[in-house]
Amino acid sequence: MDPVHDPVLHEEAEEEVPTEDFQLEPKKRRKRTSATYKKAPQAPKRSKSPYICFSTVKHKEIKDTMGPDAKVSDVAKKVAQVWRNLTDEEKKHWELEAEKDKQRYQEEKANYTGPWKIPSKRVKKDEGAPKRPMSSFLYYAQKMRPLVKEQNPEKRNTDISKVLGEMWKNCSEEERNIYVKREAEERERYKLAISAWDEKQAEKIADEEKVHIDTMPIDMSGQSPQMQYGQYYDPNYMIGQHQSMNPYMQYPQMQQYPPSYGMYPSQNYGYYSYPPMQQQHHHHQQQQQQQHNYGMIPNAPPSPPSSHMPPQSQSMQQNYMHPYNSGYVPVTGPADHHGYPSHD
Repeated sequence: MDPVHDPVLHEEAEEEVPTEDFQLEPKKRRKRTSATYKKAPQAPKRSKSPYICFSTVKHKEIKDTMGPDAKVSDVAKKVAQVWRNLTDEEKKHWELEAEKDKQRYQEEKANYTGPWKIPSKRVKKDEGAPKRPMSSFLYYAQKMRPLVKEQNPEKRNTDISKVLGEMWKNCSEEERNIYVKREAEERERYKLAISAWDEKQAEKIADEEKVHIDTMPIDMSGQSPQMQYGQYYDPNYMIGQHQSMNPYMQYPQMQQYPPSYGMYPSQNYGYYSYPPMQQQHHHHQQQQQQQHNYGMIPNAPPSPPSSHMPPQSQSMQQNYMHPYNSGYVPVTGPADHHGYPSHD
């Protein structure tokens, strides 16, 4: 017979199932991770209750009446007792104060547009940093915990810590001074170690910032080429790069008239600019074009020389300096078909 449909097997299986109620295991507490959130410090503070308004004002007064040795818990109990003994008329004043604070919160909440919560991340401790010294009680508990745990094996760590606290309170002054002295020695040792470590970290950060500044691209447009390009600066290479980017710079290098030569002022002159008379004629044409088209850029770059140039006069030919002439002696000769005088 098929075991799946065998009633005997099903009866045995049903008998094996326990009839007692199952008890669920208690839920484990979620560990706090670095992704937890906290209230944003710039967010509006919530409104206070009448009791909080009363406690904020009266807490210091009640604490002064109880003396400087009063515990925080005792002061809080006294404040609550005074609040309970107030009449309805006296409590009405604090209710009005709470209502004003509630209106303040509503206005700030309506105008606030920022986040209400921000992620709180714990700062990771540097593993190489010196460790802080323990307190005198922790040194005492570190020594006595194994003994107490051996005498009370059934107690949990929290209960053992309570026993150690009672033992520390009942400890003699001489025995307690041993651990107090050890704490002082460890603190002095820690101060020296942490100061040396801070200096080392400061030097490390300074070196990292220096490397970052050295490798960082800096705008040196206002500096000289030697400062801009450092030891790799090559004037010939930079001139070639500039000429390759500007087509008008591919003509022969310009020369300059002497300061007092002829009737023309000192100016840059070469194949990529016009001769003196033609330059004046071209400047006059630019002015007319600017008056006709108002709003255009006035300082437009000069256009390359054109083959259709007006003929030159004899006086201009006599005062003409050839671009290849490196001296100040003018070159004279009959004009060619471009309007330039020939060079003998």
